Amino acid sequence: MPPPDVRRTGRRLRGLLAVALVLLVLAAAYLIVTLRYALATGNSGAYPGAFAESFAGDVREARYLAVPGRTIEYAFSIANRGRLPVRLDKVLAADGVDYTTAQIRMEPDSERGFTTPVAFQPVDLRPDDQVIIWVTLRSPDQAQQRSECGAFWFDTQRVRFTVLGMPREQQVPLGHVIRVTTPDSAGQPCAAYK
Repeated sequence: MPPPDVRRTGRRLRGLLAVALVLLVLAAAYLIVTLRYALATGNSGAYPGAFAESFAGDVREARYLAVPGRTIEYAFSIANRGRLPVRLDKVLAADGVDYTTAQIRMEPDSERGFTTPVAFQPVDLRPDDQVIIWVTLRSPDQAQQRSECGAFWFDTQRVRFTVLGMPREQQVPLGHVIRVTTPDSAGQPCAAYK
């Protein structure tokens, strides 16, 4: 039989190992939950100024005409479909050669009392809560050298959010496709995109 000091040291060591193992399992669970947590498409969208809308199955497409200096505005909702509260920290500008982000506004669901869009500010989303985001894009004042009837499109928006203190970044699906087309030689939407 080992001396009492050795037995106490062995018990302490086993106790420390058990605590370390529990902490390791908790840390792994935290990382798995926070790194796999995702925001989803909500149930709202709007496309003021679109010259056409179409459906292909359950996919909605809103089409806009690219005119130098023109703004394009669309809305989509971001939903927290998970079981944890999150903080939507920022909707990132998606600037490119064809457009720049002029404005990002928000309109939380009407049950919160907001009726008109306001400048975006960080917002807490409880489980099954959502917020409506309005994005205004501006085409450059000088026309890009694009072929007639060219187009670009996108169907996601990059956002930053925090879940259980972990900062995250994600491309959130818009729930629809935004297509911006260059006009034909007469300045009208091309027949292929009507």
